[in-house]
Amino acid sequence: MHYVLEAKLISKLGEFSVGTIFVENEHEDTPKQDCELKAFYRLAEELKKIFPRTKLLLTFDGLYPNGPVFSVCEKNGWKYMAVLKSGSLPSVHEKFTSLMTLNQECKIICKKSSNDARQEISWINEILYEDTKGRTHKIGVVHCIEILNGGVSHWRWVTNIKMNKNNVEQIVNEGGRLRWKIEDAFNTQKNRGFALEHQYSTDPIAAKVFYYSLQIADMLSQLIEAEKLLKEWFPCGFSSAKALAMKIMEAFRNYSSLEKIQTLLHEGYCKAIANTS
Repeated sequence: MHYVLEAKLISKLGEFSVGTIFVENEHEDTPKQDCELKAFYRLAEELKKIFPRTKLLLTFDGLYPNGPVFSVCEKNGWKYMAVLKSGSLPSVHEKFTSLMTLNQECKIICKKSSNDARQEISWINEILYEDTKGRTHKIGVVHCIEILNGGVSHWRWVTNIKMNKNNVEQIVNEGGRLRWKIEDAFNTQKNRGFALEHQYSTDPIAAKVFYYSLQIADMLSQLIEAEKLLKEWFPCGFSSAKALAMKIMEAFRNYSSLEKIQTLLHEGYCKAIANTS
């Protein structure tokens, strides 16, 4: 098994790989074991090189709320939202709870039109947090209670985004909550036809090549599905995803012109369906 830290761009079209760092020791005599947090600092350097001026919002799981991660984001001018677990940053939890009792204005109740869920969102900006190295960070905390079909769910995040009544609902639902899309993307690669966990090779280099190739294939698949390409190229439909992939591979192997490729794919499937209908 190979552990990997992946940066994925979350968009309406899908979830696309924009950075990959393998969690591994470069040498056998490495004094300290590599880990996900160490890999994050390497990944952050790569992201800054690739997107030197892009305004990024990083959405993290519960491993990342700590001073060094906050410092990296602050240095690079990035916004962040990180899951705040009950046992993480206890002083921040305590300050948030006490400040909320004094400030009831930082609370809204809203309804999601997509599923009729009722949300109660409360927040506090600029809570002072001092990390283990004595650095002070101004962080916000937002808590969301969602009631849906009789069930109640709780979420809490830390963020450096300044929150108010006009933006906090969007910050919660299009910032913190969207992190599930990354988990779902990996689930798709593992269990929905891409066979990410299949042991095609025991060679570590070959395994990495397979991983990168799979990311490219997944991106192309999402773009084709999300846009109008399938309907435009295959108005008569197609038999299966595997058959479509083989057809595209043969088309690109034999033709250099996009128009010829499109004609081949279109005519091939229209004829095939006409013969079998």
